[in-house]
Amino acid sequence: MNDNLPNLQKAIKSWIYGRREGKAGMGTLIFLVIIIALIYVGVKVAPPLIRFYEVRNLFGVNASMANRSTDQEILGEITLRLKEIKAPIDQNEILILRRGNNIQISVTYEEKVSFLGDRYEKTFTFSPQSSVDF
Repeated sequence: MNDNLPNLQKAIKSWIYGRREGKAGMGTLIFLVIIIALIYVGVKVAPPLIRFYEVRNLFGVNASMANRSTDQEILGEITLRLKEIKAPIDQNEILILRRGNNIQISVTYEEKVSFLGDRYEKTFTFSPQSSVDF
């Protein structure tokens, strides 16, 4: 009976603590590769998405001041801020429309994101806009 005691202890330790041989299962490796790939894609795609939300917010803030500013003042303020956030938008592409007591500011632009060096490139099209009644 004493001969089986070390084997029983090993079996119990293995059951409680899992494998301690330093080997990772294939499932663990696949899981890590997927997690690393998701992080990589997230880091590449996040900056253009953040810029889109900044531009949309910028349009909303400037549209809300439409009753105190001319279209040229609004465009100047937007252009200055776009340079600060490094948005790939040309001043001539921004559309400002006034209809009665409503102002609409909009633009459509593209941003290219490269993956794996320059082997794969994805172009994202964004159309931020804001419409405010004043």
